[in-house]
Amino acid sequence: MIGNIDSTRAIYFRKHSGELPLKYEANELVWFELVGSAKKYLSVPIRVEETKETRRYLAELQFDGEYKLLSVIFEKESVYYLVDRAGELIPLFNSYTLPGPDNNYKVTYSYEFRSELARIFGDAPNIETRVKDIHYNQKSLTSFLLEYHALKGLPGSAYPIPGTGFSAVASAGFADFRSIEEITGRVELGTSMASLGVSGEFWSTRMPLFGRAGFTLFKGYQQEDLGGIRNVDYMIYTEIISSSLLARFDVSGGFSFLKKNKISPYLMFGVEYFAYLSYNRERIEEVINRNFGVMVTEITTSSAKPDNFSALRFELGASYKVNVKSSLRCAASYHRFTEYNRKAMWISGIDLTVSYVYKLF
Repeated sequence: MIGNIDSTRAIYFRKHSGELPLKYEANELVWFELVGSAKKYLSVPIRVEETKETRRYLAELQFDGEYKLLSVIFEKESVYYLVDRAGELIPLFNSYTLPGPDNNYKVTYSYEFRSELARIFGDAPNIETRVKDIHYNQKSLTSFLLEYHALKGLPGSAYPIPGTGFSAVASAGFADFRSIEEITGRVELGTSMASLGVSGEFWSTRMPLFGRAGFTLFKGYQQEDLGGIRNVDYMIYTEIISSSLLARFDVSGGFSFLKKNKISPYLMFGVEYFAYLSYNRERIEEVINRNFGVMVTEITTSSAKPDNFSALRFELGASYKVNVKSSLRCAASYHRFTEYNRKAMWISGIDLTVSYVYKLF
């Protein structure tokens, strides 16, 4: 539903259908959300002490988890309420008086809500010290609830939930890239590479979609004994030793399954661009004359960096939610290279990575 909350007393909202305004009372609704602002309102019974009457109000949801935080605006003052695990509505007062039906009241701040928080969350360590720093506003109260839920390993999120968010990702892994070297014909070789990477991810809170742009360094080493070649008088042994430092830039898009669960599998695909920062290659040939027992060793060294190249990437992995802000991720990727250079043509590759993901906002 789409509507506008009355700014002075959140008891009802209005929905415009054409030119006809429709009014809905709080006792006619259970909850509703404002499309576009991502705000959510719940209908709750609130007792006004001065009149001893209980009346339903539309309270804005500020935090949703094992404990919920609600706020109701009386004139210009926000009053906050907790909903505990049993569904009981607990007022958090910061003044000696509540507004009456005539809205004539005097606000006297007492910080009474801090002792109430200490009582409710008494199982949190050093709770008396923690609550002394809590202020009577949305940011401070939701930060405390986020901290408590993370401490207890409970799911919870602050409202209004933004449409998109951004995460920083640090990763480490191991890769095996397959290439072709021109020796005496085509011989397929494997290069073992260790990787370290950083990336940023944009993600949607309403859909299981996310996008990534990242930078990764690969340190590779390869030592391959190609064996010997016999002819009538000679035996030729060939060995290749190479090392390289590769930089990769990638842009990817992904889809997360079971997004709200503790463990969430995901699928991602994208494009990559590789550039050599350094390259060193030694080709060692030992030629043995079988008749005279003479051995000649020839070493050919090259440090000329091969051309840059690109690839398509397909990644399958799973995220484990550590708390509301961070998660661990394990993934396997398949790379299909689309370009090659004169000295080494990359065919395909795989890598395994472990990443730490932290939600910045």
